[in-house]
Amino acid sequence: ADRRQAGAPLALTHSTARRSPRQTREDRRQPMEGGGLEVVTCEGVRWETDRALADVLHRELFVRIGELGEMAEAERFKKTVRRTLYRVRLSDGRTVLLKVFRAKSRWDRLVRAVLPSRARHEWMASRRLATMGIPASRAVAIGRPASWGWAVMAYLAIDLEPDVLSLGEHLRGLDDTAEQQGVIGEVARFVRRVHDAGVRQDDLHTGNILVRQAAAADGERLVLIDLQRVHFGGPPAPRHRARAIAQLLNGLDIGVPRGEVVDLFLAVYHGEEPLFANPYLTPGHIECEMDRLAAIRLRSRAKRCLVNSSRFAVETVGGVRLYHRRDWPAADLLALVDELCATVAAEAAETGGPATLRAAVERQEGAAAIELIWYPAAGPLARLLPRPLASPGVQRYAEAHRR
Repeated sequence: ADRRQAGAPLALTHSTARRSPRQTREDRRQPMEGGGLEVVTCEGVRWETDRALADVLHRELFVRIGELGEMAEAERFKKTVRRTLYRVRLSDGRTVLLKVFRAKSRWDRLVRAVLPSRARHEWMASRRLATMGIPASRAVAIGRPASWGWAVMAYLAIDLEPDVLSLGEHLRGLDDTAEQQGVIGEVARFVRRVHDAGVRQDDLHTGNILVRQAAAADGERLVLIDLQRVHFGGPPAPRHRARAIAQLLNGLDIGVPRGEVVDLFLAVYHGEEPLFANPYLTPGHIECEMDRLAAIRLRSRAKRCLVNSSRFAVETVGGVRLYHRRDWPAADLLALVDELCATVAAEAAETGGPATLRAAVERQEGAAAIELIWYPAAGPLARLLPRPLASPGVQRYAEAHRR
C-alpha cells in the first residue's frame, strides 16, 4: 500500500517463469483431507501424491523433474505427439511409470484450461476403481505446472506392478490350447464384472489388460490399465458391450478359428443363461462388429501418414512441404530430392528438350533400393483442391501406406 501511494511500480514476485528452478524452488508440503493424499509444490509443479510414497517421490522425482531426460534412473521407452513415457526406478525397489502430457498446440492448452486433462481423468478413474474393488493401474501422483507458458501440461506417476505381462504377450507364451481357452474364459468373466459394475472402457484391447504372473486366484490376475477412456455410470447397454467385446477379440490370436473364440467368450460372459434377449450379444453380431471395427481401424491407420503422428511427420523445410516417416530425417530426404532434380536437369540439357514427365533415381541403401519419382507441378485447377489431393506424389505415398 505504501508503494502504491508513492507511485512506485509494483513488482510481482510470485512467478518463477523467468528464474532458475533451483533458485526459486518452492518446497511446500501439506496434507489433504481424506484419501491419504498430500500436496507437494516443488520446482514450479503442484503435485498431489499418495502420502505413503510422498517422501521417496519428492526426494527422487519431484525435485529432479527438470532433469528427467538426463536421469540415469529414468528410461524413456515411448514418445508420441502428445505424450512421453518413462520408467523411473526408485531406491525402495519400486518402478513408476511417468506419463508426461505435452501440448501439441495453443488450442490444446486452451481446451485443457476449460476441460479436465487426460492426466486428471486417469488419476480420478484409478482412485474410483480402487474403491470399487476392480483391479486397475494405481496412480500415485499427479502434477500440474503452475506456469501457463509451460509446454508440459501435466505429469502422472503410476506404480508399476512387478511380474506382469499384457494379455496378448501372456497368451502367446502359452503353448497349450486348453490353457489359452482357460485364460479367455477368465477374461470374459473379468469383462462381465467390469461392465456390471457400471464401468465403460472405450479402448478395450489386449494391451490394456495385464496378467499378474504370480497371482493364482481367479478375479485377481487381470488388471485394467490406460484409464484415460474409462467412464462410469449405470451398466453399459448391450450395444456398447458388444462393441467392447468385438474390439477385444480382434486382438486375440491363439491359432483357434475366430468363431470358436467368439463362442467360448460369449458362453462364459453370459453365464448359465443369456444376459439379454436381443441380437447384439450373439456370435453373428459380434463377428460382424469385429469386421466393421477392423475396417475402421485400417482407415484410421491409413490416414496417419498425412498428419503428425508417432510414425509420420508433416513439416515445411526451406519452402518444401514434406510428408515423411519419422525414421527418415528430413535433411536426408531433401538431399535425395536435390540429387533427383539435378538428374532431371541433366537429362533436359542432354536431350535439348523439356524434362520427361517422370524420371527416377535409384540408390542402394543396405538391402533396400530407394526409388525417387518426379512429377510435374499440378495445374491451376488441381491447386484449388486440398493440399494432399492436389499432388499425385502425395496420393501415391498415402496409397502405399494404406495398402
